[in-house]
Amino acid sequence: MSINPKLRQEVYGDGDNITGNAMEPGGWSLADDAHKPGRLWSGKSFWLNPVYEAAAIEDMFAKCHRDFTIDPSNTSYLIVVPYLPTSSWYKTYAKYYEHVKVYPKNTVLFSIRADTSFNTDKLTPAGEDGGPGRVFVRGTPWPVVVLYRNAFTVPKVDPSILAHFRFGHVQCQRIDALTESETPTGLSLNKGDLARCDPAEGCATCKISKLPRPGPYRRQDPNRHQALKLYAYISTDISGPLSPESANGYRYIIAFFERSSGYAHIYFMRRKSEAVDRLNEFLDDLRQMDKMPEHMTIKSDAESVYVEGVFHARCRELGINTVNSPPYVHEQNGNVEKLFRDLGDMARSMMAASGFPATAWPLAYRHSAWLKNRLPAARLGWETPYFRMYGVPYDMSGVRVFGCRAFVHTPPGDRDGKLGARSVQGLYVGHDDRSAAYLVYFPNAANREDSVRVVGRPVFIEDVDAYASRLVHHAHAPELPVDPTDVHRVRPEPFFEEIDPAVRYDITSLGAWYNEEDHELVALVQVNANTVAAPFWTPLTGFLNDTKDRAAAFKTARVTIESWRRHGTVNSFYPLFSTVSIRSGGGRGVTNPGMVTAADTSRVDSKQTMYTVVFNPECNLKPQDVPASKVDFDVISKSKLGAVQHARQRPKIANEPKTYLQAMTLPDADMWDSATTAEMDSIDEMKVFHYGRPPPAAKIIGSMFVYKRKLNPDGSLDKYKARLVAFGHHQVFGETFTETFAPGTQLSSSRLILNMALQKNLIVHHLDVRTAYLQSEFTTEHEDIWIRLPAGFKSKCNHDFAKVLKPLYGIRQAGREWFITNRDFILNHDPRWRQSAVEAQLYFISDVDSGLFCVVLVHTDDYFGICNDDKFWSEFEQAISKRFNVDVKGELSNMLQMSVSRVEDTFVMHQRRQIEEIIEQHSEDMNSKTVTSPMEKNLNLTKNSEKDPKLPYRQLLGQLLWIARCTRPDILFAVQYLSQFAHCAGREHWTALIRVLRYLKTTINNKLTLRVHDMSSTCNLTIETDSDWASDHVDRKSYSGSCIFYNGSILNFIVSKQATVSISSTEAEYIALSEAVKEGLYFVNLIDEIIHVNLPVKTYVDNIGAGFIAQNDVNNSRTKHIDIRHHMVRDWIAKGTIELFYVDSKDNRSDIFTKALSGPLHDDLSRRLLDGLKPLRD
Repeated sequence: MSINPKLRQEVYGDGDNITGNAMEPGGWSLADDAHKPGRLWSGKSFWLNPVYEAAAIEDMFAKCHRDFTIDPSNTSYLIVVPYLPTSSWYKTYAKYYEHVKVYPKNTVLFSIRADTSFNTDKLTPAGEDGGPGRVFVRGTPWPVVVLYRNAFTVPKVDPSILAHFRFGHVQCQRIDALTESETPTGLSLNKGDLARCDPAEGCATCKISKLPRPGPYRRQDPNRHQALKLYAYISTDISGPLSPESANGYRYIIAFFERSSGYAHIYFMRRKSEAVDRLNEFLDDLRQMDKMPEHMTIKSDAESVYVEGVFHARCRELGINTVNSPPYVHEQNGNVEKLFRDLGDMARSMMAASGFPATAWPLAYRHSAWLKNRLPAARLGWETPYFRMYGVPYDMSGVRVFGCRAFVHTPPGDRDGKLGARSVQGLYVGHDDRSAAYLVYFPNAANREDSVRVVGRPVFIEDVDAYASRLVHHAHAPELPVDPTDVHRVRPEPFFEEIDPAVRYDITSLGAWYNEEDHELVALVQVNANTVAAPFWTPLTGFLNDTKDRAAAFKTARVTIESWRRHGTVNSFYPLFSTVSIRSGGGRGVTNPGMVTAADTSRVDSKQTMYTVVFNPECNLKPQDVPASKVDFDVISKSKLGAVQHARQRPKIANEPKTYLQAMTLPDADMWDSATTAEMDSIDEMKVFHYGRPPPAAKIIGSMFVYKRKLNPDGSLDKYKARLVAFGHHQVFGETFTETFAPGTQLSSSRLILNMALQKNLIVHHLDVRTAYLQSEFTTEHEDIWIRLPAGFKSKCNHDFAKVLKPLYGIRQAGREWFITNRDFILNHDPRWRQSAVEAQLYFISDVDSGLFCVVLVHTDDYFGICNDDKFWSEFEQAISKRFNVDVKGELSNMLQMSVSRVEDTFVMHQRRQIEEIIEQHSEDMNSKTVTSPMEKNLNLTKNSEKDPKLPYRQLLGQLLWIARCTRPDILFAVQYLSQFAHCAGREHWTALIRVLRYLKTTINNKLTLRVHDMSSTCNLTIETDSDWASDHVDRKSYSGSCIFYNGSILNFIVSKQATVSISSTEAEYIALSEAVKEGLYFVNLIDEIIHVNLPVKTYVDNIGAGFIAQNDVNNSRTKHIDIRHHMVRDWIAKGTIELFYVDSKDNRSDIFTKALSGPLHDDLSRRLLDGLKPLRD
């Protein structure tokens, strides 16, 4: 279709007007400024080729973005700009444009007037392509992109657009404030991303759902109640009746608005007379939150529900003061009126975007209130009501788009056999108020009470294509005469089962009919043609299949469905009208595309649910009934995921598959297949295998694929990972291997390098070597190793066997070969590199002459490095990237699955995601009661004769021990104490272990902070040590506890049971001192290689007798039996390496490692330890 020339406009012209060329009949030039005040770029088709300067380009895009919304139906832009995806203007605006074409650098594209240029004889005449009197200029110095936008252009979903949908379509300032506060959102957002280009300006659901109602009343001071105590002043009001009545019969909403913090509580009612019941429920909630104030005032309007009857009487009975605004002057109770307006805006926008049925409005309102309580507000100085209420920010990284699909794990006992469905589909509708769990809505639940369930970790699918299409203005999509959410219970009329195959029909509407007799949901289309008198309904199956031109029928159906989505409608008839791929039994990876036209609903949520699928015409297949186990739904277009990939959802449909054959039967089989293919491609590229048939005497071992969903620190999905692993336990010593030892890395070394980075104010760099083992070589003689490929898998050359040419994962010597390869590379990179004699995986340069300081810690295939010379580190990265396949991750954010963030002059470490996963695994054994310590004081358990095999005691113990050793030293003693019962655990031991988990749930926001207090160039180590005495009634052995500090920052912490029974507290303390000094000497030897350690090391004990024994050669009846190995502390004191100091028990932070403490004392010590605070003695 051609455009009227009068409606074409060139924005940046040079005076020429050439028909058919870029120089359009209407044009603005330098003499007639396109940016003149009052000049609008709307209502025409605009051609823009601006000055290639960042500021000019950004100004151009900003004006286009503003003016487009004035008349989107008649406005389009064709823009040519440099292709600079990393620039700020590109990230902000290019997502709203279709990328027509990218021209490479040096492409000849542009022409200029010959009479305005120099040396035209050296330039090529433009001719017909550029117009008379014009010449082509030389090739572009950059790649150039052609962008196009009109009313139907679907933007690319990036984090800012997705945030707009996830956070209830609220104002961009609120989301920017959330980002500025560094609250976790699960999205890669920067401050000002939304303010520069507000998604709400073009969001169709916002425009139709939010209708501001201006009023004549002067706005009062929003801060006038913020000095009050929490819940001292409450505003309440009732909204309704809402239409339609909800599925549960609700018609009203009552809200209680806390004026000081802005925190809102909403409840639903069937009748207004239930207001007093909701008041009691509200007050019960306050008591559970421990927020009930001593005095409370409730303000309401003058509605009879409040001023008369049981509500007023109940308030008077409870001593609650009531205040009423004048009749009909609702604005004087404006806070709660505004609350209802805001909640209504959010709820309507979310329901319009998700296609939720109107009867489910309570779910949308509830989620709106939940979001409003956790989003910043201007009246609170851009703090959140939740922060005002609890003093901590809420982690928003778990929020998803309201109404997106959620897949919930099905327990083995509820499945239909071993091949039964492992998940059931629902819709995300929010979060549980009392836990970190999600709320999932099941619209087809048999019992209405079960329609919303609390779920720990579902998997979400956010259809970003559909969300992007909803940013397109509704006016540009065809109107649908029939409500697309209406499923016909009676077959609609007029209806024809068959159509004339020779006639070409147009689709005017979509629908569905539930055939109760056959328990089948049938997709319908309403069609029209010139040969028929009026539109009629017909099954989609016949429309697609019973026609001569099946390709045209498929195209018509797809265009209509796309228009439907652009109209802002989610596929409420899912799975009808869905495009799918059907897995064929004819071979690995073979699929046939098609469309679902009917579904058998007699067995809901079963893998044997049957779908009627009409295949694409090119497949030459007849329609078939296909079991759900063979159907893959094409729900997300990878080409439009964009930056959303940083926030992909956590995979909990089922556990990771154990075998290749199992992986190929799962719902996400295509993802596992892609991961498997990538692994084998990497193996082939590195020439790890020689495929073929092994000789008769070959040493053959098996192999398997190990599958893993790799997660980001915030719990979002990073990638699907497959790794081929050999069965090394089948190898025989002396035949296929000899030496296998490879040194590991101490966990404390990770904290050492972080503390050094703080001391010297350096960035911690992170490198990851991909498939590290495969990049090493065999260095020892051995017989050939052959492997059998996993069952069901064949190589590209159709072989089942391969000879191993490089150390494959699982090969017994693979770890050693990689260690040697990596060590040799680092030491040969620069002669100044040194390998630590204490920590074999630590390499450093501390060159006095050049001042170069560089430290690298290697943990298998991860490199963590600090360096004071950016040029040297850049050269090191280049060298290692040249030698190995390396992923340069930049500044450290994740270390050994611990989240690490630099906050000013500290490092903050936590494992919140792992803790939440453990809580979810054992949610049935948890209760909502909080605990203030991980272990009951004076708890003494006994050993059973045998363990309870039904209890996963060892599994949970191991999980908690890893958490304790990494980031939660406050639970280390409790876990260490309970570990002695691993072989004989009963119900009482399990209860004690669950208490530790309940404590972690209560204190889930606690994090380990590394905070260096001494910024000198040398190292000052301090040791604190303590012991209990015979408090364990099982064997009466004492516990030793110690913590070591690097210039005041926590470096290591240890809890251990002493090997012998001590006859006095002094002896127990002396043994604990000896063990702590032994650990301290390890760090002296390690650190002094790199940084000078100041001696003596200050060591603090809270037992004078133990110090006296250590400083004097005491030999009496109370000490002569002590093992000689503990007396080594005397030698180090005499040498001046160690110096003892007395510390009062209340200031001894190692006290937390030796016994179960009362709640307040445990809280005090854990806070000082976790927050990295200075000891009281300082």
